[in-house]
Amino acid sequence: KLMISRIERDSPVLDAGLREGDLLLQIAGVELHSPADLWEALDACQSQSPITIRIYRDSQELELTLEPN
Repeated sequence: KLMISRIERDSPVLDAGLREGDLLLQIAGVELHSPADLWEALDACQSQSPITIRIYRDSQELELTLEPN
């Protein structure tokens, strides 16, 4: 799991509903255990729209949808 520590003000992840402190579990079906997993998942879904993101927040798993710019 990777924690979101900071989000840029104009980032599309804000529109998706991500918040600082969320734990990233999956992006586009790829489980995240390390920063390398995150970069691999992002590379794999660059042309994919929308992107499904699973997070852990407030003792529950949530699924969000990211619409890339």
